[in-house]
Amino acid sequence: MRIWQDRKNACKNAAQVTVSARNEVDFAYIDALGCKHINTNALKSVKGYDLVFNTIPVMIFDSDLLMNTDRNTIIIDLASLPGGVDFEAARRYKTDAVRALSLPGRTAPKAAGEIIRKTIFNIIKEVYR
Repeated sequence: MRIWQDRKNACKNAAQVTVSARNEVDFAYIDALGCKHINTNALKSVKGYDLVFNTIPVMIFDSDLLMNTDRNTIIIDLASLPGGVDFEAARRYKTDAVRALSLPGRTAPKAAGEIIRKTIFNIIKEVYR
């Protein structure tokens, strides 16, 4: 159970971490890890965060959301193509945004592939439960 113990304290002994998700199961898991959660579908502003890592390959950080993002927040887009940040809008609003698309797959393809495999397996399990 050491792995669970390490994960359980993942957010308690480190920086304040907030995770964005869309369903109750994910919210419960995030809470169990000791992190805060917010609903991705309800994002209207990004305030009070130093760093934001986007992994969603859909436009999440559009002009409206970036207009309501703290200027000192740094956004790092790790998503696969096409990414999830409107970099032109980020420049207009003077928000620092870094394009690092598909970085996990390029730097650690075996680990990234294993994570994707597990995720797909879990989705199939949930759908056919």
